[in-house]
Amino acid sequence: MTHLSKLIWALVGGVIAALGSLAVVYLTTKAPDLVYESFPPSHVATTSADVSIYNVRLDNLGNEEAAEVQVYLALAGDSLIDDIQVTPSLVAIAYTKTRQNDRAFLIHLPSLNAREGAQFSLLVQRADNAPLTVEVRASGASGRERTSNQIADVSAVDALIQIIPIVFGVLLVIGVIAIAKDSRQFLQRMFSQQLQALRTQSVPQNSGPLTDKQLEQKLLSTPFRFYYNPSYSLDKNKVLHFGPDGTIPVGSNKNENRWRVRTGLLEFLNSREKIHSRFYYSTADRRFYQIGDPDTAAVATRGILDQYLAEEPQVPLVSDRSRSTRTS
Repeated sequence: MTHLSKLIWALVGGVIAALGSLAVVYLTTKAPDLVYESFPPSHVATTSADVSIYNVRLDNLGNEEAAEVQVYLALAGDSLIDDIQVTPSLVAIAYTKTRQNDRAFLIHLPSLNAREGAQFSLLVQRADNAPLTVEVRASGASGRERTSNQIADVSAVDALIQIIPIVFGVLLVIGVIAIAKDSRQFLQRMFSQQLQALRTQSVPQNSGPLTDKQLEQKLLSTPFRFYYNPSYSLDKNKVLHFGPDGTIPVGSNKNENRWRVRTGLLEFLNSREKIHSRFYYSTADRRFYQIGDPDTAAVATRGILDQYLAEEPQVPLVSDRSRSTRTS
């Protein structure tokens, strides 16, 4: 047996021994582990003002459910939080958000299972790089902060236990790859997963689906702001007015040329009467989220998967259909 073979078998034996010890610890210790991380704000210049976007990520890295999770987010100074977007790791995770004042929000998640999490994005005016206060509490547990220069808190116990079935074949290779992974790369991959709505997913808890008639009435009753490429820039948006008979008096173009509601879903038709994009309605936050169906042109030809529409009640409705405004 060569020295290299001896070294490899020594490494394999050491890892297997470590796996056994870590497995015992993992299986005998059951508790939630709420870990959050704040990221430096990014600045976006819109047509009306300079705004900042603060992002916070929360994960339950423990092996037990966290109940009654409370997340308090607040900014100092004269900052003004316009809105906060909550993006759970699963669309079925229920939550409520409550504005405490102009500079603070409280988010409540009734439960957060092991390996579930959420991202919070705050749209802020007059931020001036003001520090963000984050407090996380749950029944019998408190959140802890993870700084961006620490090794990822995706538990080493879990990472090692997951490779037990293939330890004898590729244990050494997987170990090297796992060690080489950078925590920042892992988080970026997690953040790039936008809230995707699949027909197999259930609607949020404590809310039922709306009928086609109810959806049509909602679309006709208020304008919506359409974020048509939010992963590129939040400045990529426009106001849409939904008119009767499938018309779009304000905000239409060749892609969003007409609209209709079918089987509980909003569909935009392009100028060739083909389905350009399809959306489901989330009763939890009263927004329409894009469904990544491959038969829609937005997905098939442009690869856009994260569009959404938010109510814009402060914009008056245009009742005169003859004054149609088209945007690109």
